[in-house]
Amino acid sequence: LIVVRLAPLPAIHGVRLSAPWVFDDFHYAVYYPTHAFWHGLNPYHNTAYLEEYPVDSPFSGYAPATFLVYFPAALLSLGPASVGYFVLSLLLTLILAAVALRASGWRLTATAILSASGLILLSRQGQWNFLLGQVTLPAVLGVYTAVLCARRAPPAAGLGIVLSLLKPT
Repeated sequence: LIVVRLAPLPAIHGVRLSAPWVFDDFHYAVYYPTHAFWHGLNPYHNTAYLEEYPVDSPFSGYAPATFLVYFPAALLSLGPASVGYFVLSLLLTLILAAVALRASGWRLTATAILSASGLILLSRQGQWNFLLGQVTLPAVLGVYTAVLCARRAPPAAGLGIVLSLLKPT
């Protein structure tokens, strides 16, 4: 259903079915700032950034490590980068479901992982995260990593904290 919803849909009898806001967060918080950084423009310099890129708001609040984590997006044009992030979001949803199940003591089976992933995507937060292209999934997985690895693998827990701090909220 989400794939169908993301497809470019025309208007039918005057009712607009398209969703021009799809992946806005990915465009504004990941793609354009990362692209700007790797092409020599400081995305924190609001005036120059807003003049150069088709964004409505300045890039602020996100950690500079964002540019390292999302470096592959800067190598692609917007369309392929969006498709790549869409696929990455699907994979991260499956990983989040598996980690949450494992942390809860559930046995990991394909059915359990797919069911939990479906529930995540059916939730309001899951829908908005997926449709807007938010960077919540890496942050949540970073928190899980920090909590689950704190005692047995402190360096991994530290990387989890770094990952969780990419999203300012």
